[in-house]
Parts: sequence; structure tokens; C-alpha cells
Amino acid sequence: MMGYTSPTLTMIMLTIIPPMALGAAFYGRYIKRLSKQTQEALSSASKVAEERFSSIRTVRAFAQEDKELSRFKF
Repeated sequence: MMGYTSPTLTMIMLTIIPPMALGAAFYGRYIKRLSKQTQEALSSASKVAEERFSSIRTVRAFAQEDKELSRFKF
């Protein structure tokens, strides 16, 4: 129906919309991969922090505060 009404507009739409949709799909996958990597990094950092906080008495008893601090420096 749209091709019958305006063939020029239909052709313009058919040349613009499919590449935009493909680009959006690939960009969405890229963002999903980045999000997953960020969540995994946050999870591992939280795990290490939780372990360290639970054993804070042992760390202080053996004067290893500097060693534990160096684990969190980037």
C-alpha cells in the first residue's frame, strides 16, 4: 500500500531502516557484553572485599594492612 502511495518514500525508507536496525542489534549485543563484564568484575571485587573484611582481625594481628591495601589499588 505504501509503495503504491509513494514509491520514492518507500525506497528511501527501505534503504535507511534496515541498516539502522542491524546497527542497533549489533550495538545492543556490544552493550550487553560490556555490562556482563562489568558485573563480573564488580562481583569478584565484592567477593575479595568481603573475604578481607571478615578476616580483618587476622590482618591486623599480623600487620598486613599495607599488603591488603595494595590489592585494591589500580
